[in-house]
Amino acid sequence: MKNRSRMEILYDIVSASKSPAKKTNLMYKSNLSFKQLELYLGFLIEQGLIEVRPEEGGSGRMYGATSRGFQFSKLFEDLQGYLTISNPMRTIPLQERELREESRGIEYSAPEIEMTQ
Repeated sequence: MKNRSRMEILYDIVSASKSPAKKTNLMYKSNLSFKQLELYLGFLIEQGLIEVRPEEGGSGRMYGATSRGFQFSKLFEDLQGYLTISNPMRTIPLQERELREESRGIEYSAPEIEMTQ
């Protein structure tokens, strides 16, 4: 499994809170430990992306995305759309690059970007 960036983790938590949920539910949906969720959740609340609401008919708390949280989620999804595999730019795998350069007598240096159509 690929490690997620902090932005991806924040996105996962905000997405999981689009419909109000308890901490435990957010923890499972965003695949985090309780301690990790606490840290990120505090940050998201400070930033105004998630708000704490009293649980209806109960004594617990629910966490729900704010309008700013929905905006963040949409922007993140749009940005990821620009960086998908369908993008015409792709990097050449390291082994393939080294083989090409060896056959041409070139030493390996910086990553090369190849345009595909």
